[in-house]
Amino acid sequence: PYILSENGSLTKLDQRGGMALGLREYVIDEAPLYEETEIQLRNQDCLVIYTDGLVTATNDSLEDYGTERLERLLQKSYQEPFSQLIETIISSVNAY
Repeated sequence: PYILSENGSLTKLDQRGGMALGLREYVIDEAPLYEETEIQLRNQDCLVIYTDGLVTATNDSLEDYGTERLERLLQKSYQEPFSQLIETIISSVNAY
């Protein structure tokens, strides 16, 4: 996951193992594999969350789309409205 700021800076969030998002408190209490973390988003920040299938999508040569390509795309497209950013990502992966 990333935070894409309104000035185009991209921050990769610390990822410790699998990601759990939106778990109820009782699940967190019963599953010590997950730890609760809070981040502060500023106005106009975009939290970019994606499945591993996005970066492991392959081209005809079986090369992964990759996180580096995603990062470049996010930095290039940071001024797009959030809804358009989603379409840009999907189009880029499909074209790859």
